[in-house]
Amino acid sequence: MADRVNPVPVGDAYSMTDIVVTKSATYRMTGLVPDVRLAVFDTEFFVHSQVLRLHSGYFRTFLTPAYHPPRSDTSPPAHATIRYECGTKIDADAAWGLQRLSELPDLPRTSLFHAEHCRRAFQQLLDALYSRRSILCTMRELRQLVQLADFYLALPIVSTFVDANLHESPGLTRSIPAHATEALSLAKTIRSPVLFREAFVHAVGQKGLCTFNDASASASTHAPATLGANLTQLIDKHHGLLRARVAEASHALLCICSRTSDSESYDSSTLWAGMVERQIKEKLRSLRHSLSLENEAAFYGSLYENTFEPDPELCKIAAKHLFQSLEEVTRHMRSAATAAVRAALRPLMLNSLRLHSEPLYVVAMPLPDHERGERRSATATVTATPPTTTTTTGGSGGAGGSGSGSGNASSSLPPYFLCTDVSNEELPWDEAELDW
Repeated sequence: MADRVNPVPVGDAYSMTDIVVTKSATYRMTGLVPDVRLAVFDTEFFVHSQVLRLHSGYFRTFLTPAYHPPRSDTSPPAHATIRYECGTKIDADAAWGLQRLSELPDLPRTSLFHAEHCRRAFQQLLDALYSRRSILCTMRELRQLVQLADFYLALPIVSTFVDANLHESPGLTRSIPAHATEALSLAKTIRSPVLFREAFVHAVGQKGLCTFNDASASASTHAPATLGANLTQLIDKHHGLLRARVAEASHALLCICSRTSDSESYDSSTLWAGMVERQIKEKLRSLRHSLSLENEAAFYGSLYENTFEPDPELCKIAAKHLFQSLEEVTRHMRSAATAAVRAALRPLMLNSLRLHSEPLYVVAMPLPDHERGERRSATATVTATPPTTTTTTGGSGGAGGSGSGSGNASSSLPPYFLCTDVSNEELPWDEAELDW
């Protein structure tokens, strides 16, 4: 087997520091003794050939007696149980890989600028092979881990590893909105349903928004993400379904407002429908510009959060004609109007994100028991304060918006809808395939 060099570049410029092993890490497995020593830059990893061969097609070929013949000299390795010793080989094009220690040149080997990132990525690969828990801090870490997994033919085990650790990697999950396209491409490579669905929600919601399209283009210049025709078509399909939801929600609001036909009628449903119509018009007038893709999520979210307060004078007239108390009429009109608007907007306000859970995203208003799984998508502020102390003002659902709330509310959810969901049948890979 010819030596293969890892395609992950260590850095852009050489450092004059020689590689000196200063750290070591031993992976333990009950009933097994480490028999492999991997010198990866400045760290020695003592691992088990059985584990490496089990989960990596590369190591199944690399760690064999045929590829590691007995040493020609009589000097034993540093550890009596070690059968395979490999070190870091760095090519002139700043790519690195593992090579038999006996074949590495005797000349001083130089490390490169970002060697620490590559060493950490390799350690996370080992963590995946051993099913260890680990935290993925950035999109860059995930990208390097996926590249290593692809090179070492260990994508299935890394897919399981990523899914198991995403919920404990807040740094990575917070970076998904700004790198949705790259996250989607990486998720497709390792076939991670959790990461794919999370990134897909953002990719569909951001489609058509200039701000996020520019950010994605900027990110792609650093790490190009090729989605392919099938995945692009899937995004277009769900973006069309999202626009259909917006149209249905708008039609439902129009139906509510259309109940106000007879100003002389004192039917309660007619009265609160007129109240909804007036308050919607007021919110539209408060927008600096016309309703557009950039502010519609905040607009509909503010309507969903709004408690429609009836006109006191109108309530007095209605109470007189309906022979009911003022408090009863006021309470009924308030609850009926608010419930009708939320029912119309609920399909649009669903939050399909799976990784952003409490306490990061707090729903300001408690939902009924049968709606606990439904989270608003555009207006909950990002805060660590309890729901009982968090309030949200209408129209604050944009990124960098001025959400109003007590506690430490610092920003708001992305200024787009998060209600997209992908079925298992739509995932762009064969779930029955165990190795790829």
